[in-house]
Amino acid sequence: MKFINIDRSALVVAFKNGVQDPSSRLSTWVGEDCYNSKGVAFLDISENSFNSSICSWLSNLTSLTKLDLSSNSFSGSISSEFGNLVALEDLDLTSNNIGSHFPRSLGNLCKLKNLKLTANKLTRVIFEFLSGFLVCPSVSLVSFDMNFNELIRGLPDLFASLKNMQHLDLAYSSSWGSIPSTIGTLSSLKLLYLHSNKMNGSILESFDQLSNLIDLSLKANS
Repeated sequence: MKFINIDRSALVVAFKNGVQDPSSRLSTWVGEDCYNSKGVAFLDISENSFNSSICSWLSNLTSLTKLDLSSNSFSGSISSEFGNLVALEDLDLTSNNIGSHFPRSLGNLCKLKNLKLTANKLTRVIFEFLSGFLVCPSVSLVSFDMNFNELIRGLPDLFASLKNMQHLDLAYSSSWGSIPSTIGTLSSLKLLYLHSNKMNGSILESFDQLSNLIDLSLKANS
């Protein structure tokens, strides 16, 4: 996607005239910049070639419930301002080049249900944001994908607050060490992928509590 030098005001008018908007939701879009519109709830800009850092203005879209930024070659770190997106339920950052810093302010996203971080350059540091969820009255996270990353070290024992977790995929993440005991407390878990890592030790006795588990993969570990 490339931005070209055209009359942006005319483009906005043309767009609004060409969209059926019976609820008048576009009425709050004033001026040339859609990112000043608080009413945007869904934004999909996946599969472009931005080759840049993630645009900080996205944090102004405080009504967003779904944000898809996958397959864009985004690099660098995520801004702490993304913690302002408190209505967000789905965040997809799959297939980018995002680095190790994952701000703790993302723990403010208490409504977040689905988080996809597959195929980035994230390290163990990103798990610090999980501790931010401790301020939430309840944590909504149901699905967490972080396979194909570079965790290098063992997984931290920070999963206890994720009581609604049903899908946890940490395969191919270069993790080593033992399985965190708090994973055994995720009683809603249906799918757990920890395969193709360097994890060792025995299967935890606490796994007996995973009565809803349907799909478990621990193959190709140490």
